Amino acid sequence: MKRVLVLVVLLISFGFTKKPVNVKRMTVEIAPESVLFVHGMTNVKGFKCEYKIDQLKSPIDIQYYHKNGKIKLNNTSLVLNNVSFDCGGKAINKDFVQLLKTDDYPQIKLTLKEIHEIQNKNGVNVLVDIEMAGKTNAYVIPVSIKNDGELLISGDLDLGLNDFGIIPPTKFLGLVHVDDIVEIGFKLYLKEVR
Repeated sequence: MKRVLVLVVLLISFGFTKKPVNVKRMTVEIAPESVLFVHGMTNVKGFKCEYKIDQLKSPIDIQYYHKNGKIKLNNTSLVLNNVSFDCGGKAINKDFVQLLKTDDYPQIKLTLKEIHEIQNKNGVNVLVDIEMAGKTNAYVIPVSIKNDGELLISGDLDLGLNDFGIIPPTKFLGLVHVDDIVEIGFKLYLKEVR
């Protein structure tokens, strides 16, 4: 009877393990020719803040496995320092850093969760958690992929600042105001590190 009880306990404990089978790993670096930007509009003109790609010196460790026809990713994040965006001038850089509540939340974190729904042979949808200004929201981003010796991943996403508790600022006694919707665009050239 004790043997049967031990066997049942072992089977139950194995049944609740969440460790995925066949986890694969790779490490990539983002090449210097990559581009990542935030584009926004005001009622007067647009602005574009580009990320200084040379600030991304650390390789990114990618752990993934296949489950239910999707590629699931474990702990795969891209961390962006708010102060590493260049909007074209000191005043607008300062405004952008304040807009992102940098004193309290100095980074934007993009966590890749899964890849699914192949659009065509050159594109997929990627589920990403975006953490900004202390709030996290999930987005599905259509991404184009090209592999010509090095991997190019590109796409864009419109998101609302209000989704992150960010109130679009006004300037000059309310005469200039920033739109709630901003575009995040990227063209990332990835090289596998061996």
